[in-house]
Amino acid sequence: MASSRCLDVVIVGLGLVGRALVGLLQHVADQRKAERGVHLRIVGLADRGGLLHADTGVPAATIEEALAVKLGGDSISVLHSAVLSGASFAELASPSTVFVDATAEQEMARTWCDVLDAGAGIVLANKLPLCELWNQSRQLYNHPHVRYEATVGAGLPVLSTLRNLLATGDCVEHIEGVLSGTLGYLTGRLSEGVHFSEALAEAVNLGYAEPDPSEDLSGRDVARKAVILSRSAGWPVEQDDVALDGLISDDQITEMAKGADASTFDTELTSRFDKASCVGEAIRYLAQVSSAGIRVGMTSVPQSSAFTSLAGPENRVAFHTSRYVANPVGVTGPGAGPDVTAAGILGDLIDLAEKTLRSGENS
Repeated sequence: MASSRCLDVVIVGLGLVGRALVGLLQHVADQRKAERGVHLRIVGLADRGGLLHADTGVPAATIEEALAVKLGGDSISVLHSAVLSGASFAELASPSTVFVDATAEQEMARTWCDVLDAGAGIVLANKLPLCELWNQSRQLYNHPHVRYEATVGAGLPVLSTLRNLLATGDCVEHIEGVLSGTLGYLTGRLSEGVHFSEALAEAVNLGYAEPDPSEDLSGRDVARKAVILSRSAGWPVEQDDVALDGLISDDQITEMAKGADASTFDTELTSRFDKASCVGEAIRYLAQVSSAGIRVGMTSVPQSSAFTSLAGPENRVAFHTSRYVANPVGVTGPGAGPDVTAAGILGDLIDLAEKTLRSGENS
C-alpha cells in the first residue's frame, strides 16, 4: 500500500449524495494524486439490489452506466456486471479499503464493526449506525479508521471543531445548534410572518425539504445529530433519552400523512411566533446538548442572537467551553444538500487516506 499510495473506495448507497460523491471523486482524483500522492480509486458501488466490484477499479464506463441506471430509478442489479447484494462487506475489506455509507439503512452498526475488525476504514454519512444503542455503536466512535463529519452539518467542520477543542484540553460545557436546513428555513419564514403551509410548500419546491418532510418536522433527524454530538463530546446518551418536541406534533404529522392540509396548523404556529416577536424574541428550532442530557425543540432566543440571523437553510453550532465563555466557538454555513454533503465525505476520505498511507509507510 505504501508503494502504490492507493486507497480503494467502496461506495454503499447511490442516492443523491452517493452519486454526487462519485462525480466529485472522478473530478478531483487526478488532482489529489498529483498534489498529495493519494489515489482514491473506486473499486465498488453498491445499492440495496446489487454490487459492482473490481479489484483494480470499476471502469469509468461502468461507473457512468451505473449512475445512469440509478438516475432512471433502477437498481444497479440490472447491469450484467453486477452481482446480487448479500455478499459480506467484511469479505471485501482490507487495510487498503475504505467503505462509504451514503445510505439511510438501519441496523448497520454491526456490519461496519465487522468491516473495522477486518482492517478496513469507514466513512459515514448515514447517521443511523451512530445512533443505535451505545453498546452496539460505541466502536464507531473514536476509532482511528472511522470518520463521520458529514453526519452533522454535511460539509461544515462541526465534529472536527469539537475534536480539536477536546484534543487541546478544553472542556465543553454545552452545545447549541440549529441542525436542520429545513427547520431553519421554516422558522425563519414563520418569524417573517409567512404562514406555515406556505413556508413548507416553499421549502419543498426549493429542495430544502423532502416531499414527505415528516422526519424533519418531527425533529427526529435533529435528535440523531444531537446524539452524535453528545456521544462525540464524551456523553454517551441513548436516543430514547432525548427530550424531543417537533415543530408540529406527531399526531399532526400523522394527519398530514393522511391528507390533512398543512394550513390547518397555520393559526397555532403563527400565534406562537407572533407572541415571541412581541417580547423582542425569535423562535428557532434548537438542539441543546450537555452532560445533563439533550433537549430538541422550538426555543425562544433574543433577536440579537446569532441563531436569529441565520439565512434560509443555514445551520449553526455553538460550542460553549471553559476556554470560550463570553463568546462560544461557532460554525455556520449550509448544512444540507448532496453537493456539500459529498464534499464533507470527500474531506473525510482524504483525511483517512493520508493517515492510513502515512501509517503504512512508517510500519
